[in-house]
Order: sequence, then C-alpha cells, then structure tokens
Amino acid sequence: MRTLAGLLVFAVLVALAGCATGPVQMAKTEAETFKTRYDDPQLAKLYTQNEARLKDIYARYRKAGVDFYFDGLGVTAIRDATGRKYPGIMVNIRPAAVVFDENTTTGQQRFAKVLRGDFPKYITYLNRSDYAGDGIYGVAFGIYWPVRDYTQCDTSGGFIEYVIVYLSADDADDVLEGRKSFYDVAKTAEVITSLDLKPAVSVRVVEQGG
Repeated sequence: MRTLAGLLVFAVLVALAGCATGPVQMAKTEAETFKTRYDDPQLAKLYTQNEARLKDIYARYRKAGVDFYFDGLGVTAIRDATGRKYPGIMVNIRPAAVVFDENTTTGQQRFAKVLRGDFPKYITYLNRSDYAGDGIYGVAFGIYWPVRDYTQCDTSGGFIEYVIVYLSADDADDVLEGRKSFYDVAKTAEVITSLDLKPAVSVRVVEQGG
C-alpha cells in the first residue's frame, strides 16, 4: 500500500511539474500594458502626446477579449524595408487563442500560420486614427504566443515566440480597406521575429508554394 501511495504522489508531482508556471509575459493590468518610459526624449514626448490614443486602442482590444504583451502599447520608431525610420505606435498583443504544440509544429509553420491567419484577424481592431496624424505615421504591430509541450501541459509553461511587422500608415490603410492582403503587405515591410528560442532577426516574407 505504501508503494502504491508513493507512486500516486509521484504521479501527482510529475503532473504539477509538467504544468509549472512558465514565461506568460501577458500584461495583467492596464499599468503593465503601457510602455511609459523611453530613453529617447522625442519618443517620451510622442508618448505623452498620444496617450489618449493608446488608451482608446487598449479599451477596444480588451473589449474584444484580446490581451497585450507586457509593455505592449506605446510609441516607437517604425522602420521600413529600406531602413528609413519614422515615429509610430507600437501594438504588441498576446491573444489567448494563439498557442502551439512544439511536438506537432515547426517554427516556420507557426510563423506562416500567425502571419496568414492571426495578423489579418487582430489588426482589424485598429482604426486609421490610431496610426496616422499628430506626429504618428504608422504602426509596429506584433503578436506574441506560447509554444508548449502538450505531452506535459497544454495550459501553461513553454516558451514565447513573436513576430512584429512594421507598417506605414499607407500599408495599414491598404490592409484595413481591403486593397491588399496583410501577407502581401508584409512582403515589402520590415519583419522581426524570434522563433525556437533563437535571438530576434529581421526576415523577408516570401511566397511559398504548396
């Protein structure tokens, strides 16, 4: 009986360890969502000028049930594919519905799925007034997600991956007004990604057959 009881306790401990808390990196409060500190005085000034705009974006996404990455709302320097920089807003979300099993997907498969399926869905909560005017000329829109070992736990743990796409105001207009698909716009945009626990890199989005 003692042996059986010991095995049961061991099994419970293994299950708990498998679902141990991992790097959630999801903003739990409004204060954790906004990036308010900037080393660049121009960005600090830009944030103050656009704080009401960012709070409106926050309310809209939260009403839709979409969570943000920690320090996920703020301002930043948008970079286009030629390296030119201009001021824009930063919107980094952490949707609860976007999660992957590391045993059944590769980093490239996850990248393609998020770029083709999740970006077009979640960018629609933006309005043109969010990323154009008052010194704002675009948006750095990012999606963060967890990758987990489902054989251990499918509700917590794992590691974080992300993709950030830098869009000019015209690029965002083309997507939201239906003139171009998000994927087509991303082909000519600056795209930063971190997959498979590797450092962030700039990548070129290309059409893939099949």
